[in-house]
Amino acid sequence: PDGAVFRLVHVGGAVSQRVPPNGVIAFVPRTASNLLTVEDNPGSPFLPSVDVPANGYQLYNLQAAGVYGPVSVQGEWSAAAVQRTVAGLAFVSGVYVFGSYFLTGAHRGHNRTRGSFDQVEVLRPVVRGRTGGGGYGAVEVAARFAYLDFDSENLPPDADGRPIGTRLYEFTAGVNWYLNSYTRVMLNYTAGVPDKVGFGPTTAHTYGVRTALYW
Repeated sequence: PDGAVFRLVHVGGAVSQRVPPNGVIAFVPRTASNLLTVEDNPGSPFLPSVDVPANGYQLYNLQAAGVYGPVSVQGEWSAAAVQRTVAGLAFVSGVYVFGSYFLTGAHRGHNRTRGSFDQVEVLRPVVRGRTGGGGYGAVEVAARFAYLDFDSENLPPDADGRPIGTRLYEFTAGVNWYLNSYTRVMLNYTAGVPDKVGFGPTTAHTYGVRTALYW
């Protein structure tokens, strides 16, 4: 903390070399919103699930985040380079950027012990808690853009022998209302644009309302 303004800068990265124990790597992309499907399967309806025979693979990650009072930005890039057993290198990757702003003057919470973002401390809670009640809570507006590239020419084909490659663009806009430091309501809109090789792009729209309780 610097006076009345909370400041935070976070940077990170990781590289690892891995060998699959059974000689096969399974990619099962998950959804950005669990409201995209009505099934119990958490896999993405747009990106393919694929098993890749491989001798080994490397995982890469870069991340950064910054907070200055009510303003917050962050981004992350992840990738996997796979040495296929009977083909060349397959490379898949994804990146996102995120930004939010508190209209009511709060800021994103941070846990110094874990070194991670945490609950938001609501200064004027609507629902009575440790700090009283009778206020308007905290309101946060947020936006996120994500891009995932599963269009590597060395990925195995699908069950019909067609290229499995797909690129996915996702844009999400949302409003979070924190009733107190332990309760929030989230309203999200997501536009997903999958662009599958041989089919071209299409668009799916998702509207979601969720609640979260922390204890």
